[in-house]
Amino acid sequence: MKKIIFFTYTLILFGLSIQSIGQSVEKLDEKFGFKSFKFGSPPNKEKSIIVNSWEKKQNIETYQYTGNDMDQLYGAEIEAILLEYFNNKLISIMVVFKSPFLESDYKPVLFSLQQLFGNGGNCISENPEFSNSSGRKWIGEKVEMELLNFLDKKNSNWSGYLAVTNKSLQRQRLNDEF
Repeated sequence: MKKIIFFTYTLILFGLSIQSIGQSVEKLDEKFGFKSFKFGSPPNKEKSIIVNSWEKKQNIETYQYTGNDMDQLYGAEIEAILLEYFNNKLISIMVVFKSPFLESDYKPVLFSLQQLFGNGGNCISENPEFSNSSGRKWIGEKVEMELLNFLDKKNSNWSGYLAVTNKSLQRQRLNDEF
């Protein structure tokens, strides 16, 4: 009888922990963007953004946020916020952290994101220009988010970014490019 009660209790706890992780990722889908930037919205010139000419492709424009109200994320200094639009709809947001983005900067950001969205999964960069990368990835039904910390071989600096992407618009973009 004690084994059955223990087994049932263990199953309930396991089920609750899985449910709480799933609910955390649901919060990522509920936010559906980053700060005041919401996926699917058109470029809002009043939000202090400028076009980055280096990344202009057919149906795709990248803007840089130039406002000064978002200079840190969980204590890590932000160098730039890049907003990518596909067919005039916000598709992805990249928060580039100020270099050097050391492990002492990365860990508080990671801890805070894990508190909000659960543990996530491991991810590493496959970019040959980066080495010693580490990161986490959270995948919701609508939104995907990746936090990466890496050593940039080009300038021997530790760098990092947080990328948040609308999955359905990303699929549309990939389909459009194929």
